[in-house]
Amino acid sequence: MKEKAIVESKEKQPVNDGERITAAFAKAYNIYYYMSDDNKAAPYIKSLAAVEVVNFCDILFLYTTIYGKNELDSLQMCYVKFTKLYEVGKEPKVIKQNGKVLSFIDVIKRSYIKFSHSDSLKRLMDNIIENNKE
Repeated sequence: MKEKAIVESKEKQPVNDGERITAAFAKAYNIYYYMSDDNKAAPYIKSLAAVEVVNFCDILFLYTTIYGKNELDSLQMCYVKFTKLYEVGKEPKVIKQNGKVLSFIDVIKRSYIKFSHSDSLKRLMDNIIENNKE
């Protein structure tokens, strides 16, 4: 009975042991950004490690911001492949609204809003742009 309670308790936890260890590592080594598309883990990791959590769609947004819109078609294909990795109904919340998977343009808009409201994400974007100047 005790083992069953432990298993059930672990299933209800917002993050698994791997995510918890990674968050602790991020905090210990002053890592400012953490990538996660895990619906349950991201807010927990953000509060535990005091890091800014980015997701796959944020990376696509950064790419379009840095390199322009020349490769939107290929990035959209990457997004479509990403969404197909998940079972229907189990997609990450960051790509859904009202139960429906958002279009590529809509997730890029969502990431734009996220970055425009976060000073640390603005700094990240500025640093990436600065380091990619030719």
